Amino acid sequence: MRRFLCVLLLGGGVVGDLAATPEPATVYAWYKADAGVLTSGATGNITNWQNQASMGTPSSRNLSEYAGSPLLVTGAAPNLTGPAVRFSGADGDTHFLRGPAASFGTLSDARTLVVYCKVTAIPTGGGFLFDGASTPGLSRAQTDNTMWQAGVATTGRNYEPTTLPLNMHVWQVHFFSFNRVTSPTAGTVVTHSIGGGTSFTHTDTATSGLAGLILGQPNSPRAGYGLSVDMAELLVYDRLLDSAEQSSVYDYLTNKWAPPVPTLQSGAYAWFKADAGVLTNAAGALTNWQNQAITGNPSSRHLVNSSVPPAWAPNVFGTNAGIRFGGANNIWAIAGNFGTISGNRTIVACLRLPNVNDGFLFDGSTGAGMTRAQIRDGFWQAGLQPSPSANGVLPDPATLPVASGMTQVHFFKYEPVTEGTRVTHSVVGGASVTYTNVVSTSLGGLIVGENVAQELGLEVDLAELFVYDRSLSPAEQQALADYLSERWDIVPASPPGLSSILPTNGSTLGGTTVTLAGSNFAPGLTVRFGGLPATRVGFTNASLITATTPARAAGTVNVEVKNPDGQSATAVNAFTFELGQPPAIADVAPASGLASGGTLVTITGTNFTPATEVRFGATLAASVAFNSATQLVATTPPLSVGVHDVRVANPDGQFAVALNAFTVVPAPVGAPDPASVYAWYAADESLITSDGYTLVAWQNLGSAATNATYTKAKRDLTQLASAPEKLWLRFSNDVAAAAVTFSGSQAIWAAQSDFNALTGGRTIICYARLNSDQGQGFLFDSSSYTVGLTRVQANAGNWQISAYGANAQGSASAAGTITAVAQTNVWQTHAFVVSTNTGEPRLLHYINGAQVASVTNSVAGALGGLIIGKNASAALGIRADVAEFLVFNSALDDPTRANVESYLAAKWSGVVADPNAPPKPVSDFTRVFAAGDGYTCFRIPALVTTMNGTVIAMSDGRIGSCGDIPTPLDLVIRRSFDNGRTWGPIQVVTDYGTAAGDVDTYPFYGMTNISRVSAGDAALLVDRMNGRIWTLYDNGGISGSRKIKLEMKFSDDDGATWSERIDVEAQNPGIRPSYGEFLTGPGNGIQLTEGPYAGRLVFPVYTYGSPSASMVIYSDDHGMTWQRSANSITYGGEIQVAELPGGELLASMRDNGFSWSGVRTFSRSTDGGITWGEPYTSFPTPPSIPDPQCQGNIFRLTTTNDSDKSRLIHANASHPSSRVNMTLRVSYDEGQSWAVSNQVYAGGSAYSSVAKLATGEVGLLFEKDPYGSLDYVRRSITQITGGADSLPPYTVWAGEKFSPSQLMDAAISGPDADPDGDGMKNQSEFDAGTNPLDAASALKLQVIPNGLQATLQFDGVAAKSYTIQYADELSGTWQPMESIAPLSSDTVVQLVVGLTNQVRFFRVVTPQAGS
Repeated sequence: MRRFLCVLLLGGGVVGDLAATPEPATVYAWYKADAGVLTSGATGNITNWQNQASMGTPSSRNLSEYAGSPLLVTGAAPNLTGPAVRFSGADGDTHFLRGPAASFGTLSDARTLVVYCKVTAIPTGGGFLFDGASTPGLSRAQTDNTMWQAGVATTGRNYEPTTLPLNMHVWQVHFFSFNRVTSPTAGTVVTHSIGGGTSFTHTDTATSGLAGLILGQPNSPRAGYGLSVDMAELLVYDRLLDSAEQSSVYDYLTNKWAPPVPTLQSGAYAWFKADAGVLTNAAGALTNWQNQAITGNPSSRHLVNSSVPPAWAPNVFGTNAGIRFGGANNIWAIAGNFGTISGNRTIVACLRLPNVNDGFLFDGSTGAGMTRAQIRDGFWQAGLQPSPSANGVLPDPATLPVASGMTQVHFFKYEPVTEGTRVTHSVVGGASVTYTNVVSTSLGGLIVGENVAQELGLEVDLAELFVYDRSLSPAEQQALADYLSERWDIVPASPPGLSSILPTNGSTLGGTTVTLAGSNFAPGLTVRFGGLPATRVGFTNASLITATTPARAAGTVNVEVKNPDGQSATAVNAFTFELGQPPAIADVAPASGLASGGTLVTITGTNFTPATEVRFGATLAASVAFNSATQLVATTPPLSVGVHDVRVANPDGQFAVALNAFTVVPAPVGAPDPASVYAWYAADESLITSDGYTLVAWQNLGSAATNATYTKAKRDLTQLASAPEKLWLRFSNDVAAAAVTFSGSQAIWAAQSDFNALTGGRTIICYARLNSDQGQGFLFDSSSYTVGLTRVQANAGNWQISAYGANAQGSASAAGTITAVAQTNVWQTHAFVVSTNTGEPRLLHYINGAQVASVTNSVAGALGGLIIGKNASAALGIRADVAEFLVFNSALDDPTRANVESYLAAKWSGVVADPNAPPKPVSDFTRVFAAGDGYTCFRIPALVTTMNGTVIAMSDGRIGSCGDIPTPLDLVIRRSFDNGRTWGPIQVVTDYGTAAGDVDTYPFYGMTNISRVSAGDAALLVDRMNGRIWTLYDNGGISGSRKIKLEMKFSDDDGATWSERIDVEAQNPGIRPSYGEFLTGPGNGIQLTEGPYAGRLVFPVYTYGSPSASMVIYSDDHGMTWQRSANSITYGGEIQVAELPGGELLASMRDNGFSWSGVRTFSRSTDGGITWGEPYTSFPTPPSIPDPQCQGNIFRLTTTNDSDKSRLIHANASHPSSRVNMTLRVSYDEGQSWAVSNQVYAGGSAYSSVAKLATGEVGLLFEKDPYGSLDYVRRSITQITGGADSLPPYTVWAGEKFSPSQLMDAAISGPDADPDGDGMKNQSEFDAGTNPLDAASALKLQVIPNGLQATLQFDGVAAKSYTIQYADELSGTWQPMESIAPLSSDTVVQLVVGLTNQVRFFRVVTPQAGS
């Protein structure tokens, strides 16, 4: 609220007691921010600050711009309305104003400078307020980090003696006097006083005068030496001022510029303002918030302590500053300094909440005096707490609802009474709450922003804070409210209004959604129907809300809407409650629970209300949660064992009964001791997933040991054959539960070498649900044939059990002995016991505690390792859910087994699907080659992007099995023309597998007419100089054993057709090593782009023999001839290479015999692959990359020549022993370290190939479970790094706008291209957000005349900001006219301008330009 005062003078008279204005003729030079300030245009930069004194020749003492200038700003003066001259030296600016000595003159003897200013920032080490403009006449004032300095010098920028403390962000009148003396010694007496108060005098040995004047810098200006200071007025005298003159000048300045002071200031115990008494460090953080009140000892009540200080920030409250608390900030004064207020006390805060969080506005700073205010759960709380300070975290009684985003004045009043303390909390223009707190304590010290223990900080902006040691009267509260409202421009909110309510009637059961239209609705408002609160209120906007009616008796009632500030509107007799329909019960789940109670029972039906009562038999439910009119969740009370009815009753007396709907069972026995369980897998406790669904491991909880070698952790199930999934469940008490789902192709296991072999008596007990009894599927088996098998399967609708002795490989798919019919979709407890205590071993099967079979077996077999979901060959998977699985290394007796079964049955009884399960992650994998799609199996991926942007995926098409050469193999491809979103049909490149009867010559083996059966293990590369696509692959024949040689083919038409085969070994004699098999990498080849070998084609190869060795073959004539590396990397296997700067190579290899294992191996070549250095696993110190002896891939994505930084990509199955966990890594330092690791897939993963897509993204083709299929996925660098890195914005934009073929053509997609011919280059289209392929889509400003006005119009794009500028000449300066903030959607932007008689030009600029 703003108030305006009009004063009318009749006849003669004087208003007020204004101080006399100094006589201009007595002042040597006088500079006012409100007079004689010349600026350049709209920028506000000052070109001349004119002298307002009349002594001598006034104009000669004007101060002029030099190398830039300060600004003239409005609303910055002490009275908050006038102008000020702003210097920004602390920001590194060298802007200043100067009057040279030649024109300004030199004051050699006495001189006084009076400055009314406010320091806002200082550079490190301090800065200058003023100085002489010429040497040796340097009379100066400056600061260090905490103190003023004043003195005289002859040269340089030296520090002067300190005078008085520096007070930041406070308007002050400074008097600096300099008086040259000759006795007792020559020198200058320097005096500095502030505001007619404190003063400091010292004698400087120098006798320099003031030669000219410079403001904001020393006489030799330099960045880092200026102050950031606002200056309202400066007077220079050629003499000393006596005390009366100083007092007169002080009164003149403060009366002219000073802001109004509230009449209540003198009565405040402490007063803190955001615009006065704020001391900060260079970063803007508070070091001292000075008390502005004058009672007592004001300085002792400064807030000077902080663990994490708040920040002073400009323009928080409009153009006014604020103190910003970010939720972890505080500032305080200890009780020993601030004092303790034991009687009545009032705290007044002018504040705004940018967000709503739980935290403290203020508290006492000692545990003996905790008077406080805080926010919890969307409500203010005000109260007191008794000592000790540990109680500081406790909540207080709630008072008023929180309103965020608006400036408010809060009054917190604490008055001791007989019963404790009467607490009142009120908001100006809003509600007030009073209650009596039983605690009687004081305000001991003060902490702002957190509680006494420096915790629970509030996010709040503070403008002013008053502390009174008394209760304010209503008149005083109103006066203070008026002052704060006017000072901080607080406009009271208008009351709400109601115009319509629809519908006007609803059920007495409640639940009717009512739409209320009106005005001035505020977020957080409440709605009441006949005094009862709505069960839900939805805020749409300030004129529309919805409310859900409560349950209440029939009749017509008033409807009230109340805003958080307490203002309300009431519609009389506006809503009628009518008798509702009776309730009905459709389902009760689960149908059973424990006698101890605590089971969460979901009751489904109709016509329920929030007040519906639930009974089990005659006993009320322990609690009832109303989810909707069709669902209740009741918690069972303790009940007797047996069958009970379930009854629901509405408040209107209508009810429904479900007869015998709930069965109560006895409480369960305790869980077994983990020390008695050899292996224990509980899906509700020990599952590890990668994404909430995909299993990574199932950890063992059992700790029984056979010996120290096979530890508890080794029995974790970590091996995967296509990852099973987590099934989200909930127990009957609504606690989260889970099971593992096996869908016929998944399994999880531990190897015998980790799990051990159980050869004696053993027991397996599990809680499981069979989902299908069709076909043959194994619930569990040994994971190794070595010592024997123990297995259970569902086969042709029956459960079957069996055990085999050692090396029973031939029994992989054998049926067992039938024990029971396999029921589906029913949770059951299964116990399988192998007993060796009698003559012949016996296999026993129990279902839900009842024995269903006892089978005599010829051998006891063994449990050698454990696999759940498939058999020992990782085949014949079951379709079932397994919740818990326990293995005992003995045949349990009947009581012990029965206890475990009872534990499982009681624990899992009533388990249901989790309605709050998270959504399954959307798969972004594309199956490019699926087993059975024309071939039995696909293996060995190769991937490349052609010069036309086509993506080619290559694989072995394996016939009859998934075996390597000499299994019949065709070499096949599929092509994608849209970066891998869709794929064309399978094309056969080389048909050696299907071309039966072919023969070939294999000279290395000295053999001719050998059956040729295979073409596979391929690598791909593109010659970027001619566009030719090369593939290198293995030609495999068979004569007793396999015979292999290297062949090549090429394509010149983007992979549509391929050349005849090229026998690499025949055409390049000596290229093959003298021993072992000579094989491809496989995966990718590369072409070098830098260094002396630029243009070289490189294919990785290796020898497989004793020992294996990695190397490359290379061509410097575009594939006409090939050579092999001069040396090889001994014990290296399948190899991939990437280019480093200057044409060096980095190789990543599979381990084929190194002295280390379980990690990836690397080597470097400094000569383009001719020679290779020693192998290593890490460089220089990062941890090695895990690797399970499998092919991997390394690829150059970007360099500093073609992008913003260097990026290498590495792909492999990142696990030391299992082919799982396909992972992409990123290196930014040429492979010295891998800063980013991104899991692509947690389950079964093996060989991989990487390509850079036309968009700049990463394409990955890899072997993914189920075995025999290849999947493709594309990842941006942003996805791989989790947002920490991205390609340049233009590259990302172009990838979204152009097709792959267009992206490969810079004449279409390059930043300087204009493919749509609209005159805008692609870079401009990118900046504007327009379509580079549509000439109609362009940023064009239209001028549409309309009488004496014109409309400026353009098509705006979502998320873009704009500035409309104008100029009177095309070659002139463009000035800002209108700024448009980022748009929320594509829209037509219009601006109406008036027409003039002169020509004016307009343009639109994006992004939004500064003024």
